[in-house]
Amino acid sequence: MTPILGAVFSQKEGIAPGVEAAIGYGIVDFYTETEYVRDLEVREDSFTYSWNELGFSPLKWLHLGLVTQRSMVYQSDRDIQRGVFAQVTYRKAMLGAYVFNPDDSDSRYRVFSLGAEF
Repeated sequence: MTPILGAVFSQKEGIAPGVEAAIGYGIVDFYTETEYVRDLEVREDSFTYSWNELGFSPLKWLHLGLVTQRSMVYQSDRDIQRGVFAQVTYRKAMLGAYVFNPDDSDSRYRVFSLGAEF
């Protein structure tokens, strides 16, 4: 568990204290990153952001699972976006693909990630 603190600049200006945590057992793991985005100008525009993953690794290089996020950035009828993800690791690089709201073609969207370990 790691405390985190961010600064917000753009349409909102504020601070974002939060926590990042992960726990795993065998091939199953859970990861969460949750922040309270405190708007310094309009208090009513403050909100809680959260990204959560429940995954498993059937192979050393493959990670699959379920993902949810709650954010004010994406406009949708749903407060919580939910979906599936897959991550592939090769040496120290990781490529991830996320599909949110896979059962709703009007609200479906994809996120791709690329990471490197140093």
